[in-house]
Amino acid sequence: MMRKYIQNRIKNILGPRVGGKYLAFFVDDFGSIRVRDSIAKANLIKAGIDPNNTYLNDTIASEEDISAIFDVLMKFRDASGNNVCFTPFVVVANPDFERIRESAFTEYFREPFTKTFERYGKGYENLLALWKEGMDAKIFSPAFHGTEHINVKKWMKALQMGHKSTMLGFDNQSVCIPALPGEPGVPGLVKAYDIEKSDDIGFLLEGLREGINIYEDKLGRSPRLFTPGAGTYSPMMEDGLLKLGIGFIDTSRSARQPIGDGKYVKKFRFLGEKNTLGQHYVVRNCSFEPIKTGDAAISVCLDQIGAAFAMHKPAIISSHRLNYIGHFNPHARQENLNRLHVLIENILAKWPDVIFADGDRICDMIS
Repeated sequence: MMRKYIQNRIKNILGPRVGGKYLAFFVDDFGSIRVRDSIAKANLIKAGIDPNNTYLNDTIASEEDISAIFDVLMKFRDASGNNVCFTPFVVVANPDFERIRESAFTEYFREPFTKTFERYGKGYENLLALWKEGMDAKIFSPAFHGTEHINVKKWMKALQMGHKSTMLGFDNQSVCIPALPGEPGVPGLVKAYDIEKSDDIGFLLEGLREGINIYEDKLGRSPRLFTPGAGTYSPMMEDGLLKLGIGFIDTSRSARQPIGDGKYVKKFRFLGEKNTLGQHYVVRNCSFEPIKTGDAAISVCLDQIGAAFAMHKPAIISSHRLNYIGHFNPHARQENLNRLHVLIENILAKWPDVIFADGDRICDMIS
């Protein structure tokens, strides 16, 4: 108990002190595919994929999911009248399975996330309009999570080699599923911005350029805050990111970053740290993942928030959309939304002067 108390405070020592109790929810993975639907999940399990793997329950958040999230966020306001706000980190493109197959797996093609919504059909076709309602209500304030949430080069290579579980996922319009029993996995498939060679940087930045164009076209705003898929990117990308308008990089406190040819550098980051290019790093200091720890997620998060406020730092709560997905298990979604409700109730009770913020306000504050 004391050890956690000390750890929570130590990680908040560095960085700018702020003059209020600001709190933001950073929620990853909106827009990206994982498992297509219940039919795809059943096919994967029938073929031998471990049915107990948590990520078999991850898919695009539907209109029903988003509406349920919004219902919770709209119930709570701070003393200044601000609602609780999710900052969804949005993946703006997914593989175009049909065109990739037509190319005999020789070329990669992507589709905007809105095209994916249209393909998914009923329950998804009005998602963008719903997102924009949340943006207008200031309860849903997107940031950029990259162009896709797969490592394109690794994924295409696995398909070209006929890697069984990767191909099984492809046949079910699903990605990054666990390996079949006895089959070697493909490490790092979710790490979209991992690199094998230093000259991969140009390929990745070109993909990011296309992704930012999609983001601006569909969401009507330019991204300034970026976090890479699975927290991995090369520091050699930072200059290119800056030229694409990214002034803030949400990164791990302690990250092993690839520089190519099997080499890595260990980087320690803290909230508000400025690099030589003038970009600022954003480091999350709280976590709310009830899909993993159930009710315990509430008390853990409250302790972390208390430590952040005690050290005069904003509380930046890390979460993932997987917590709030009901396609495979509506009961789990409701349980986790109930836990979110209890968490926010406790926040307001413990810190009535809390200020609910989004990612943009956090960026303004630390710069």
